[in-house]
Amino acid sequence: MRVPFPSRIIALLVALSLVPPAAAAGVTGIGLKGGLSIATLHGRLPTDGLVENSSKLGFGGGVWLTLPLGGGFSLQPELNYAAKGTSFGKIDLTDSFGTVVGTAEVLEVVGYFELPLLVRVSAPNRRLASPYLLAGPVVGVRLSQQLRLTGVLSAGSDIDHFRSVDVGVAVGTGLELGRGQVRGVLEGRYTLGLTPATEDIYSGDARNGALLLTMGLALRR
Repeated sequence: MRVPFPSRIIALLVALSLVPPAAAAGVTGIGLKGGLSIATLHGRLPTDGLVENSSKLGFGGGVWLTLPLGGGFSLQPELNYAAKGTSFGKIDLTDSFGTVVGTAEVLEVVGYFELPLLVRVSAPNRRLASPYLLAGPVVGVRLSQQLRLTGVLSAGSDIDHFRSVDVGVAVGTGLELGRGQVRGVLEGRYTLGLTPATEDIYSGDARNGALLLTMGLALRR
């Protein structure tokens, strides 16, 4: 089941409507980031008892704005891509004689367009490294879903297990490096799904979880 294009537009408009007009006029920063998404599924899966699911690696990143709220607080809306899903581990591949010729990892790979709306708490910028904290809701719109084999054998096929919208909450911390107009950014955050990620016919309580480790650049006013 593919996500209807209007659903993506509606999700984007809802997120933008939550940004206060007064704050939008006072943007103090814009940034670009990218890095590693370490994702898995929490909850019961139909494969339980056969294999144990574990973390899979993928890409995550995007762009953000910071809108001052006063007192070291700011609002940070973002537009991100996040690769989520899970790994079912590795399997042995054999030839026609039963000889093992290599291994392949079995993955469920799900791509999301995410709209986080985060509250950011920043320490005073007195040194070369300025720490900050982030927390807030995240709405994800599913873009793709596949069952993949990677390794000696690479293959993929579309699946229809995951819901079109995923709602979660993100908590994280980061560092801004430098005091000039252009600064480096190092960040880590964890996003946990609050709603089931999969259709009931597959699993009624499986939720996404992803640790996102990124680096990037921020342009400050």
